[in-house]
Amino acid sequence: MIGRNLRASVVGAAIALSACGSAAETSLAAPEGFPGDRIYLVCGNDDGAPNELSGCSVGLDGTFEPFGNSVRTLTQPLANNDGTLLAFAEPNGEVVLRNSEGEVDLRLSLPGLSGPLDWSVDGRYLLVSDRSALVVVDLDESRRSGEPSLQRTELPEGQDVLGLARFSPDGESMAVGTKEADIEQDEAYRMLVIDRLTEEITFYGEQLVERDPTTFTGTVADPAFDPSGDRLAWADGISGDLSVLTISSGEVETLTLAEPPELITGVSWSPTGLIVVGIDARLQLVNPDDGMTINQPLPADWSITSSAPAWSRDGMRFVTTVQHPQTEALLDLVLVDLEAGSVELLTSSTSPTAPVSTFPGFPVWPQP
Repeated sequence: MIGRNLRASVVGAAIALSACGSAAETSLAAPEGFPGDRIYLVCGNDDGAPNELSGCSVGLDGTFEPFGNSVRTLTQPLANNDGTLLAFAEPNGEVVLRNSEGEVDLRLSLPGLSGPLDWSVDGRYLLVSDRSALVVVDLDESRRSGEPSLQRTELPEGQDVLGLARFSPDGESMAVGTKEADIEQDEAYRMLVIDRLTEEITFYGEQLVERDPTTFTGTVADPAFDPSGDRLAWADGISGDLSVLTISSGEVETLTLAEPPELITGVSWSPTGLIVVGIDARLQLVNPDDGMTINQPLPADWSITSSAPAWSRDGMRFVTTVQHPQTEALLDLVLVDLEAGSVELLTSSTSPTAPVSTFPGFPVWPQP
């Protein structure tokens, strides 16, 4: 399926919002990389209060350490590509970049935006969003000026952001799923690819669904570029298929999975080029060439809470958060070694109660 082009409305190359204080806070010492033996995520507290969230880290030995301050719900932390900075969305509309010591590198006041969604490979830009636009934060210019420097790209009229937005590996384009409900009797779901230089928007995989407020029909969201940037994959929650776009040709291939799922959620790519997808709350590694499942690395009675695990650079290990029968609704952090075929729980939410047990986590594994 070939996409269709629209024009983006880009408002200002550098729109300044009021910063937190008169200038950005900058740490004095050059930050070192994060240790490779700790996982960073959003945690609750030891008493299980779900609204008292903070940054924390969990070591591969299972030890907990606090990291950062209070954080906002339903946002994921991000690490830059060289593993020297971590971004958290914090209360009052702030996004804070911290070094490996937890010190503030940059504090941005971004009221109304939803927190960090992606970080460009070169480390210069953060991609955030609100309901109807994608917003690129120029970190270098924000440091220089002491105010957030933003480029806002409005979506076509009536279309709302769904899920996460992503930079392409070369940083030249962005991808996001959208929903348009202001059409007669239908809802339209699309995947949008936005060229940052030409301001052109191309959409793919349009699905028209009759509006029915009593039934969940699925959604189209959470795009993911492969490591080379040649392909873009997303979960078509309406049909239950995987969609894979070849960027150069504009062709979309539909991968019908061997066992069609009732629910397909979230897509990411492993460093070795497998598609990682949540299928009926189970994690599967899928061959993008034929849609066949290569591996279901977790026990069959374990449920995933996020379909985007954090990978080691070699693609042989990953961490994610899970529910397993012994913990019921509580969550634990698990380390999977594909080469060794091992699955190791790094936390135990039953004895004692682990801080990770109150929130899905979105783990980040910085690789210095």
